[in-house]
Amino acid sequence: MNVKSIFLDLDGTVLHDDKTISKRLTDVITELKKRINIYVSTGRSWESASSYVEKLGLEDLAINYNGARIIDLKTKEVISEKPLDEETVKKLIEISREHKIHLNLYKDDKWYVENAGREAEYYSNLTDIKWNLINFDDFMGKKSTKALFVAEYKRLEEIKKVLCKKLSGVEYVFSSEYYMEILQEGVNKGSAVKKVLEESGISKDEAMAFGDHWNDKEMLEYVKYGYLMGNAPEDLKEIFDKEKIIATNNEDGVAQILEKLI
Repeated sequence: MNVKSIFLDLDGTVLHDDKTISKRLTDVITELKKRINIYVSTGRSWESASSYVEKLGLEDLAINYNGARIIDLKTKEVISEKPLDEETVKKLIEISREHKIHLNLYKDDKWYVENAGREAEYYSNLTDIKWNLINFDDFMGKKSTKALFVAEYKRLEEIKKVLCKKLSGVEYVFSSEYYMEILQEGVNKGSAVKKVLEESGISKDEAMAFGDHWNDKEMLEYVKYGYLMGNAPEDLKEIFDKEKIIATNNEDGVAQILEKLI
């Protein structure tokens, strides 16, 4: 197995359910990064992901917002960003207000909400960051790195039907049973991984990736060694070969595979 690059999702993959990273995993990454490029590829913002990237000891690039943003960890400069356009943001705000569903917007690595209710509290507790409360009228005419609706899964499915009728040029992806993300068309972790590999001169046949949810699907399918966590949704497991489904995040599934590379 000739692996030159590894891409790691955070939540449900690298992180245990209590949001810790095992010493077993940090030890194997410390050894492997001497000869392999290792990157985090997450739906989180940089502000939300940074403490975990630091714990992993990674210092090159990071893929954030499910591929909408790539940053240089040494300079903190944005290498690539593909945000939602102003008209899409306007429509998302209107739909959020009309249907009374919680919406997150993001700009310059900051998270904005119009209502600081239980959905904002829930998201804040899981991502370790605090919201910025504004009137979304002030967001009109601006781009958003991505958008995210927070609600029960059934409610999100209903809103997706509304969005499909009113929006074009966007991607929809569920990153948990309570999150539906909206990204610019063509933006996903897979397209971001493709960009990183091409600029590094590394083939997808020399790349490995780990993830646990639907927002990881394109990334796992793009690289030769794409592994789905055992804690992934059952309907997602059905489309992956059994040998590509590994132990759960709490069982250190990622570390178990990476140890084979030493």
